[in-house]
Amino acid sequence: MMFPGLRVGRGVRLGANVYLNIVEGARADIGDNVYLDQGVVIVVEGRFSIGANSYVGVGTVITAAEKIEIGADALIAEHVTIRDQDHGFADLDMPYRLQGRETAPITIGRNVWIGAKATLLRGITIGNGCIVGANAVVKSSLAEGSIAAGVPARVVRMLGAGGGPGQPA
Repeated sequence: MMFPGLRVGRGVRLGANVYLNIVEGARADIGDNVYLDQGVVIVVEGRFSIGANSYVGVGTVITAAEKIEIGADALIAEHVTIRDQDHGFADLDMPYRLQGRETAPITIGRNVWIGAKATLLRGITIGNGCIVGANAVVKSSLAEGSIAAGVPARVVRMLGAGGGPGQPA
């Protein structure tokens, strides 16, 4: 097998110019009926999974140095960035690129909608049924059913127990 760490489910569709880089020893699991739209970039050095029936929009970049898990039925709009690592910057006399990285896993629940150009930073959990507004920067975890927006992202509303938009809290 050309990519022993890659498992692809049935009905997966790839748009033009999708780039998958799964380094040796890494694992990536793409569920059934996932659509990676054009220009999506996914780099996996650790572990990555995306659940069935999910959509990843044009130009989205996902980099999993440690671990990124995305639940089923995720809706990720265009030009979203999801990264589970940051570069070090403690030594002002050393170039940032040489200072190593700090990593922490990202978990995104099921039926989550991430708006266009949002950025998700290392170490967060986004609960089931959450909505993240366009251009938001998520640096803290979001409870199930949260609607968050802004820089940094803050909860602006809660959805009902079912996590669906028709059930306001």
